[in-house]
Amino acid sequence: KQRRIIRTGDSHRLVEWCKATQPQTVDPLMETLFKAYFEDARDLSRREELVACAAACGLDGEAAGKALHSDAFQREVDAKATGWSRQGVRGVPFFVVHPASGNG
Repeated sequence: KQRRIIRTGDSHRLVEWCKATQPQTVDPLMETLFKAYFEDARDLSRREELVACAAACGLDGEAAGKALHSDAFQREVDAKATGWSRQGVRGVPFFVVHPASGNG
């Protein structure tokens, strides 16, 4: 399967929704999203795929779909994206190896 670069805003909103509704499921959701994209080459720009990933983790697929079809958590995602962009992050996933301590 061929992988393509996609916009990840809805994926980030789904994760924020999960944090707000079932925080104990965030790690399984993240693992499912990464597997879906990197191993299975699923098109995570499609909301149906994101809903399927949520449901696979035991989340309420219908509620996830409603959240994705609204503007829920958009402000939170935008604020985080702005913050990370200011730190030089230009894509996902990214890894912080040695965070700046702010101590000079």
